[in-house]
Amino acid sequence: MSSTANRTPIDLVRQTCAAIRATLDDDRAIALDRVDSVLALLAAEQRELRTLGEQTAHRYYGLQERPEPLPFDQALRAVNDRIASGPALSTPAAHAAASRALAIETDYWRHYTDLVHAQVRKSAAKREGPKDDGFDVARLQRYLRETFGEPELEIEATSLASRGFSKKTYFASLRHAPGLPRELALRVDQPFNYLGTTVRDEFPVLCHLWEHGVKVPQPLALESSGDVLRQPFIVFPRVGGVLVGNNFDYPKPNDALIEDIARHFAALHAVPIAGKPGADEHLVAANLSRLVDKFYADWKATGAASPIVEAAFKWIRENLHLGITTPSYVHSDMNFNNMLIDGDRVEAIVDWEFVHVGSAACDLGYFHYAAEAVAGFDRFLAAYERAGGRRFPRETLDFYILWGQLKLTIMSFQVVTGFNAGQFDDIRYGLAGIHFLPVTQLRVGNKLAELLGSAE
Repeated sequence: MSSTANRTPIDLVRQTCAAIRATLDDDRAIALDRVDSVLALLAAEQRELRTLGEQTAHRYYGLQERPEPLPFDQALRAVNDRIASGPALSTPAAHAAASRALAIETDYWRHYTDLVHAQVRKSAAKREGPKDDGFDVARLQRYLRETFGEPELEIEATSLASRGFSKKTYFASLRHAPGLPRELALRVDQPFNYLGTTVRDEFPVLCHLWEHGVKVPQPLALESSGDVLRQPFIVFPRVGGVLVGNNFDYPKPNDALIEDIARHFAALHAVPIAGKPGADEHLVAANLSRLVDKFYADWKATGAASPIVEAAFKWIRENLHLGITTPSYVHSDMNFNNMLIDGDRVEAIVDWEFVHVGSAACDLGYFHYAAEAVAGFDRFLAAYERAGGRRFPRETLDFYILWGQLKLTIMSFQVVTGFNAGQFDDIRYGLAGIHFLPVTQLRVGNKLAELLGSAE
């Protein structure tokens, strides 16, 4: 028999939230669900997650080389550091220890997901429209008039279209500007960007890709000073299409859409490398090594511990040769979160902040889980090859499937760390950690276990 006396304060607050929710409109209800999701995590931490941590720490005991068991966070750190400082995974003892650690941590994240996600309202994953944080419209109007030679141009309306982790997008409606599209999109750097990317670096590459027919919105101008909208931005025509998914949620099966996506992958990978005629595999190797070092430094900066992550970085470094192929431009975040779709067609590929010269297999591996959900990865690869894309060895694709999810894991850890440090003021960023980090951890752990098993 239950009573309010047996409930924790968090339980009582959640019960109150549920009662209030029925009286709210959709936007406010979604916002309240997000608060409830954080409360659900706190409740789970007070109860089930504490027990799960104790059980996991006990399982780690055999890997610690210590006379007594450690608490969960210390046990996790001890095993993490042992993998980081230990011998190569190709040695039998290190291989066995890493495999056992992976199995333990993968079980932890599987149970974590079951315990937490079961309590989080599904509607909490929805997104209400971003709130406009405002800017000086008159200053933007002067900039557009001077930049495009349109002295009569007037901005009729502006709106904040999206606020991402590193960039935000505004729409601006114009009148009396015959030389410009009626609607513009402005891609603006965020003041705090843990990824360290900027539109200044995107702009010249986007111009080159546009000139070679890649499905990017036409880059019209770069404002690099940050004096107009407080941060640098790129001006584009507003394009059609909508987002139909992201890195974790996908549209329903659609062979025609996958065929069109594959064509755009192949078109991107066929673009000649600007300013680097005759670029070879040495450039791919240098860029890949630099990115691995960068993401590992980002990982260490979070202060987190994870045997899965440490072992994955170790495997990537020991098998770097598998990722080195002939060079291509790669988007490096090509998924449904960055494609504007209209029916069965891609209207535009956006958000090019990670574009670099690398292996085309990088984009293919990153798209693996989406392709599996919408048409099957093999069918996607066949469509890509029919469109002129090259065929890659399975071990190269496996390398980039792991590398893509490892990057997502590091970015998820950065989101959680930034939210806990108060660098984000939107609860949505905290929820991203609740929803996405366990998924990427499980993907990395399962893929790495598969690769370690295939090496035996």
